[in-house]
Amino acid sequence: MKKVSILVFLAMFSLTAAAQSFEMGTIVISTGYGFPNLGKSVLNTYNTEQSFKVSGLGPLHAKFEYGISDVIGIGLSINHVNFSGEWQDEVTNSNGSTSTYNYKFARQSTAANLRLNFHFSKTEKLDVYWGFGFGYKQASNK
Repeated sequence: MKKVSILVFLAMFSLTAAAQSFEMGTIVISTGYGFPNLGKSVLNTYNTEQSFKVSGLGPLHAKFEYGISDVIGIGLSINHVNFSGEWQDEVTNSNGSTSTYNYKFARQSTAANLRLNFHFSKTEKLDVYWGFGFGYKQASNK
C-alpha cells in the first residue's frame, strides 16, 4: 500500500508541474514512474516454477529544468531502475542423492544527465520540446 501511495503522489505532482506554460525563468520539476520494468518483465517469462521469484523497482525518473529563455531550458535528470530474480534447482547426483542450488541474478542502473531542451509549439496544456543530455551512468550485474 505504501508503494501505491507514493506512486499516486508522484503522478499527481508530475501532472501539476506540467500544466504550466514554459517561458524564461520557469522552473519545471517532474517525477515519474515508468511501466513496465522491461527487465522484470523478461524475467517473468521464465517464471514457470513456484521457486522462481522476481522483483523490481522503476524505472523512476526525476527532472529539474530552468528556462534561460522562452525556448531554451537547462536542467538535470536522474533515472533509476533495478530488477532481480531468484530460484532454486535440485540436481540428482550420480550416487542418487539430491543437491539444492540457489541462484540469484540482479541488475541495477542509475543515470544522471545535464540537459539542454528546446521548447517549441507551446500552449497552456501542451509543451512539445526536443532535448539532449550528457552525463554519467552506473550499472551493475550480480
